[in-house]
Amino acid sequence: SSSATPYADFDQSYDPINGLTYASTASRYTVQEGDTLEAIALRLWGDASFWYLIADANGLTGTEPLVAGQTLSIPN
Repeated sequence: SSSATPYADFDQSYDPINGLTYASTASRYTVQEGDTLEAIALRLWGDASFWYLIADANGLTGTEPLVAGQTLSIPN
């Protein structure tokens, strides 16, 4: 083609991921005694390797100890 299309041509099944399609944004989790980011990720998502998503959403590096009663934001 010798000309560009100025827009993306998606079919009718296209569903944008923009945060506005969810009923709510991030949820909250209250840390319990002995919790780690890995344990929380395993409990919530079934995969401990996603701990870094929780850390990133809360401005943590993953090396800080979690304190019982601390509230964490859990990303979608």
